Amino acid sequence: MKRFEKEVFAESVVQYYLNTAHGDKITTVNHFMEQGASKSGVYKILRRFNDRGNIDYLSLSGRSISNKRRNVSLRVKKSLLKTGLSQRKIAARHQISRAMVQRIASKYNIRTNRCITCPKYTENQEKTAKKLYRKLYERKSNKILILDDESYIKIET
Repeated sequence: MKRFEKEVFAESVVQYYLNTAHGDKITTVNHFMEQGASKSGVYKILRRFNDRGNIDYLSLSGRSISNKRRNVSLRVKKSLLKTGLSQRKIAARHQISRAMVQRIASKYNIRTNRCITCPKYTENQEKTAKKLYRKLYERKSNKILILDDESYIKIET
């Protein structure tokens, strides 16, 4: 669960605790365990509510994110939302690592394109491709054909 989902869940636990269970912890815990929540998680939410009087999480500790990184994050987000750009190209454009691009994409829940190598031809596939090109040429003899597989056919108009 992400932090936002945890906060929404904590709010629903406290609302049930106050309104439906009338301050009974055991009833609240049993109700949310039936829904699939962990026992210790519900108890932690209730303890936090009883200690502080609210369900808000404490602010995250540590140094805050720098403006430079925040700006890079926003620029990368814009690039990720454009179609047809791979993570490799975005990383090269913004001069950051591909791992950094991946972290930013997962932060904003954005899916990106991947570079996939084209499968190699075997000898048999190359021979059959040339035969098929010839059949195609014979069928469309009055048309102009341009084939981009380094197999060239003499074209007469």
